[in-house]
Amino acid sequence: MDPFGNLRSKLMGNGFTFRTGNWKSRETTDVDQSRNRTSLFSANREVTVIDQRKTHNENLLIVLINPWSICNKAEDINDFIIEYNIDILAITETWLTGTACDGPTINALLPNGYEIIHAPRRTRGGGTALVYHQSLNVTRVAVSSASFEVLECVIKGPIVLRICVVYQPYRTALFIEEFSSYLAGLATSPGHLLVLGDFNLHVDDPLDKCAQDFLTSMSSLGLEQHVSTLTHRNGHTLDLVLTPLGNPLDLTWKSIDYGFQDHYALFIQVAISKPPLPRKLHLDPAIMPKHQIGMLKMMQITDSFFPKYWYLLSDIWVFSSRTIRLLG
Repeated sequence: MDPFGNLRSKLMGNGFTFRTGNWKSRETTDVDQSRNRTSLFSANREVTVIDQRKTHNENLLIVLINPWSICNKAEDINDFIIEYNIDILAITETWLTGTACDGPTINALLPNGYEIIHAPRRTRGGGTALVYHQSLNVTRVAVSSASFEVLECVIKGPIVLRICVVYQPYRTALFIEEFSSYLAGLATSPGHLLVLGDFNLHVDDPLDKCAQDFLTSMSSLGLEQHVSTLTHRNGHTLDLVLTPLGNPLDLTWKSIDYGFQDHYALFIQVAISKPPLPRKLHLDPAIMPKHQIGMLKMMQITDSFFPKYWYLLSDIWVFSSRTIRLLG
């Protein structure tokens, strides 16, 4: 017998989907039930449900920044995310180390309702991260490379988005060859491809052979580079956004000077609707059956662990992986 049957039918009749696990309720004594009722519901309790009447059809907002270390700017970036209601924040040069010392920085960085996946830096500078709203279903793909850093993630939903955050610290002949091989390997991967990051190439300079060779290589792979303005305070277009030719994501972008160290922030919108957001629903314990109160308590205890520890599990439990091999 479904202990939430009556409650679920009422909520779904009003346009809600009520999410529960497969928990089995235990038998409780009158004393236990009384204690549950008074301790869990000393006031009207809030339960998170999905409101399907407000599906937030606005396009997904993705922002790229290079703050030149988040370690001393975590609270500023937190405010930045909240101010612009950012869905996904791609960060290059985090300077995170992958040690316990990162904990306070990450805690200060994340607003309520946001998670992080990051790859720590390998040398001085470096490090990439993806901060995202927890309503998004994001998984990480493990990638190894020699000449550049990349954080590859898949955002699952009605439209699958494969987003690759790239940091290329130095100009090397190996980079174009290795990066081209990496992108060629993505050709058969599911999802719409979005590549963005700090490439440290002056693609705005037609006399810069390395940068022009890079653009030629991207074009030969069927990719186009969208950013056409300067992205660095000292000049040049270093931060790039790449998608397949034809712009299937209907991508639009703009550059904003938010006051970060030396790079401007790139605001990117893609034609992917935001998922429904959680909504707080107030339930009155006075009208709820006692066994439903006990079930809600179990759900709230288990749900509280998920946002706290999922980002740790995502670093350990890699769903799929790929090693870059040079062509030829």
